[in-house]
Amino acid sequence: MVDEELLSRLRGLQFTAGLPEHVLFELANIVSEEDVAGETRIFREGAPYSKLLVIISGRVMLEMHVPSRGRVSMLSLGPGDMLGWSAVVSDGVMTASATAAADTHLLAFDGQALGELCERNHEVGYRFHQQMTAALSRRLVATRLQLLDLFGDDPDPIDPHVESASGPRND
Repeated sequence: MVDEELLSRLRGLQFTAGLPEHVLFELANIVSEEDVAGETRIFREGAPYSKLLVIISGRVMLEMHVPSRGRVSMLSLGPGDMLGWSAVVSDGVMTASATAAADTHLLAFDGQALGELCERNHEVGYRFHQQMTAALSRRLVATRLQLLDLFGDDPDPIDPHVESASGPRND
């Protein structure tokens, strides 16, 4: 029997809103809820992880290891956002680390159970993967905007040893 509270949560999240009721019903049968305390690592880049998560409340920071710079924050995720997609679309090895920035409440889909449901019921699989693709597209746009901000057209830092059109700097 489906948990009506989980079904209600699925109806209200950006990630699953708009899905037909029978698809939400199928998803509600395989989803669970999890609470993660702030400052807790959810999964680590390069390590296997078996769940696809959707944030109900709280914030999660995605970080990547950058050689010679260490861990670098890439993106902050909030309610309705998805993480852990590698558990469903690839080998389950995470492409980033995720840490709860605050106490966070999540919906958790076991990647294997979700894959089996999608295989068994192609409409659920099609619709779920449409939602996942849209979420990944939004994530890609957000990452591109962050890169533009980081490496954008800002003028080079002022070098006190280089003369400008107005002459040498005398700071």
